[in-house]
Amino acid sequence: MIRGRRPRWIVRVLLAVLPVRAGMQLVQWLAVLYVRVPWLARRHRRALALTQEFAGRPVDERAQLHRRLLANTPHAVLYTWRRLAIGRPQGRRARDWVEFHGLDRLEAARNAERGLILLSSHFGGGSLVPPILAGWLGLEFTSLHGRDGYGFVGIAPPQGFEAVELRNSFLPRVLLDCMRKLQRGETDHLAADGYIGKSGRELEFCGRRRFFNQGFPEMAEASGAVILPVFAPFREDGRLRIEFLEPLNPGPGGLDPAERAMRLLDAYVRILEHRWASDPGNILAGHLNRFSRLEPAVPERQPVGSSR
Repeated sequence: MIRGRRPRWIVRVLLAVLPVRAGMQLVQWLAVLYVRVPWLARRHRRALALTQEFAGRPVDERAQLHRRLLANTPHAVLYTWRRLAIGRPQGRRARDWVEFHGLDRLEAARNAERGLILLSSHFGGGSLVPPILAGWLGLEFTSLHGRDGYGFVGIAPPQGFEAVELRNSFLPRVLLDCMRKLQRGETDHLAADGYIGKSGRELEFCGRRRFFNQGFPEMAEASGAVILPVFAPFREDGRLRIEFLEPLNPGPGGLDPAERAMRLLDAYVRILEHRWASDPGNILAGHLNRFSRLEPAVPERQPVGSSR
């Protein structure tokens, strides 16, 4: 996320003059350039080397480097521009840069007569999912963000898309409001791998100990909402693949609510762990930096729901 008046002004100019299709092509061209000119991508290559400790198999360095440059963009201004531009009316002209998979799962979850939690991650183009769903598909929902880019730049979000900035909010009040909306059958969106909040657990993740917030499973258990994971990795050709997975299953209904919440959290963490290991180029730079400072995990992983 950019900071300061000058970058904000530059983003506003880009929003006014740069068509979304041309901007997406520009990011793709820059990614190709960085891959082909070794010294431009030195820090990105060093970061990818860290992922070898948890990668499930040898990865194609060139392809993963390309994906890393697409996910993070060579400059933060382009990252912010893309996030804000994609959901605007002209953003629909970039449909050939985006493909959807599992839309039937989204429709089934919306028709379940229950609240719906759209569960994304800081992975690939995860920040593009809310504006695309609102601006292109017409979904109405509340989206929880660490920072509200729309408010920072001074433009309105897509219609039906309510962005709530967590950093400047009283978190218990925000979560209570979201839970009430879920109880009314409405939709909330959040990234489950964020670091804001103190209610959660430390779990093994890619061989290290990492803290995960437990807000989304607790809201789901209290409201009866469906939890639908959605990932948006970039491909080497620059296209974004938005994938709706199967809803998370908390297990038998007779389990204690705390046990069910823990199972939901663990199910999400294992999905995210698989994505990191199989597609490390789509890991966002800030999250990989924080991961590099985590302590190694203990050799044995504790069973789900067991006490420490």
